[in-house]
Amino acid sequence: MTEKIFIRFVSAKSRVAPLKKLTIPRLELMACVLGVRLSNYLTEALSLSDIPKYFWTDSTTALFWIKRNDQWGTFVGNRVREICSVTKVNQWSYVPGQSNPADLPSRGCSPLQFSKLAWWKGPVWLKGPPNSWPKLEIKPDEALISSERRKGTNLSVQINLNAYPNESKWYKRFSQFTKIVRVLGWVKRFIRNCQNLFVNKEPFLSTDELQESKNTLFSLVQGESFPESGNSVNGILVERDQRGLLRVKTKIIERDDDYAFRYPILLPSKHHVVDCLIREYHLKHSHAGIQTLLAIIREEFWIIAARRTIRTVVKKCVRCKRFTAKPPTTFPIQLPLDRIRDAATFEVTGIDLCGPLILRSKTKAWVVLFTCAAYRCVHLEVVTSINTEYFIQALRRFIAKRGRPSVIYTDNGTNFTGTSTLLRKVD
Repeated sequence: MTEKIFIRFVSAKSRVAPLKKLTIPRLELMACVLGVRLSNYLTEALSLSDIPKYFWTDSTTALFWIKRNDQWGTFVGNRVREICSVTKVNQWSYVPGQSNPADLPSRGCSPLQFSKLAWWKGPVWLKGPPNSWPKLEIKPDEALISSERRKGTNLSVQINLNAYPNESKWYKRFSQFTKIVRVLGWVKRFIRNCQNLFVNKEPFLSTDELQESKNTLFSLVQGESFPESGNSVNGILVERDQRGLLRVKTKIIERDDDYAFRYPILLPSKHHVVDCLIREYHLKHSHAGIQTLLAIIREEFWIIAARRTIRTVVKKCVRCKRFTAKPPTTFPIQLPLDRIRDAATFEVTGIDLCGPLILRSKTKAWVVLFTCAAYRCVHLEVVTSINTEYFIQALRRFIAKRGRPSVIYTDNGTNFTGTSTLLRKVD
């Protein structure tokens, strides 16, 4: 039995052009979107998911919009994105307008023309195998195609890490090592976003970005401090790693340990970034001392004259100064005459109150403290209120037991000032 190819009309769909004036290529692109949507509907309704599909259009501009992976404007980009999400680029081909059956309803035709074979069965060459279909060479209108590209700005940035003049040492504006690293990381991300089509909009810097920023910063420090470095720096054997960083060749390179410990990064003794690095490790490890800090930093970095550099930074720590600073020397002062003269007990008296104290009855009580200025004797009286009346009663009980003092020292409490006013009125 010989195989035969039959072509049958299944479905068609057309829309009226929108009231908003659009260019012909945009209308043709909307027709392509309409065809893709109709194909999805028929595929689901007739269960044709395993059958290959081909799409034809007589618009060269719309065809190149679909085939080219470019940054199109909003209108074209949204529709091309919808088409490419369902179909593949190699499923789309060009058909001349004379062979396109969909051209009949769009241009308008008579019933006699509509009944022609082209509308119901398509062009004659469609019955042949796909490799025999006509492949026409078309010349696109590049100006018309490029008119729908997204408007952008070309930015060219070049960074030379070894060409920083003294007046452009931007890192001196910051006093924290983490701050310097993060600022450099955001700058490097901005440069990458300007150079690449893919824009990284993550709200935080990744671990790789922070590590890359640290390596760039250390490379900058080494370039400023060791401009002409060979195999040794200040008598220290060094070598460059894959990132171009100078690393010290220690005596334990054969040890099975971390690479950073066996080949620590070489850093100078006098540099702002190095001071910030030491200060950060000092704060991170609870204000560690010089020897502890030296051991911790040595696990990753080799600072020239490290002990002296660390000591200089630690001595500037304000919080550490509070515990290591020597107290000021105070000279003894002369005591007033009331403290040293020969007098009777409680002749010179100081008075103050302490409390309140909560009693078992849920009431409050205060203690009136009488102290002798010369002999430091103490007398206590209990009062249930701190007003003037209760204090006068406590004072009378004190005088009845200890005698009347000649000089009384108090603060400016209301009960003390009130008592002083009443006694003056009595005099």
